[in-house]
Amino acid sequence: MPYFAHQMNLCIGDIFKESSSLSNTAEEVIGIINFFSRSKVWLGRLQIEQINAYKLQISLVSPATTRWNSHYYCFASLLKTKGALRVSF
Repeated sequence: MPYFAHQMNLCIGDIFKESSSLSNTAEEVIGIINFFSRSKVWLGRLQIEQINAYKLQISLVSPATTRWNSHYYCFASLLKTKGALRVSF
C-alpha cells in the first residue's frame, strides 16, 4: 500500500507539472485559503456567511506537499463554501 500512495503522489505531481492551467488554479485556491487563514476578521465573516447559507461551518483545508489527495481536499473544501464566498465579497 505505501508504494501505491507514493505512485499516486508522483502521478498527481506530474499532472500539475504538465498542466499550467491546473497549476495556476491550485495556486489561486491555496492563495484564497491562505488569505482566510491569516485574517481572523475575514475568516469570521466567512464563517458567518457559511452558517447563513449552509447552517454549518466548513473548514478550508490547505494541501500538504507530501499527500497526493490533499489537493483534492483543498479544492473540495473551497467548492463546498463557494456560495458563502460569493456573499462575502
